[in-house]
Amino acid sequence: MLEAGEASKQSEFARIDMLTLSAASAVAGCSAQTLSRLRRANRVLALKLRSGRSPGYRYPAFQFEAAVREQMPQLLDLFGRGRAWQLYDFLMRAEPLLEGRIPLDLLRCGRAHDILRIAKLAATLEHGAH
Repeated sequence: MLEAGEASKQSEFARIDMLTLSAASAVAGCSAQTLSRLRRANRVLALKLRSGRSPGYRYPAFQFEAAVREQMPQLLDLFGRGRAWQLYDFLMRAEPLLEGRIPLDLLRCGRAHDILRIAKLAATLEHGAH
């Protein structure tokens, strides 16, 4: 996805499970102001388009699931500020170091240790940065 650029991002951005600020705050059980503060502190995964018809942030719904929510702060720390799309890409795509499995699926199955171990490696890669 990272190689595909802005068009691919727009397609992902439009998915039904990409929540607006108000929808994400309702799912998270906090105010929009709190969620915005968490975004600025790199505590929630918030994806932004650089251009396009849908400016602003979208919040992938999966991060509010209990098994995923517990691991998000560590994953966000590993990838660091400004690399939300790289983290999203890592979580959503088959990972060769996980025998072609999708990291998000493994997180949901309680295999956080494996995901965090591989995420440390993936986070060191600089290619595909936007």
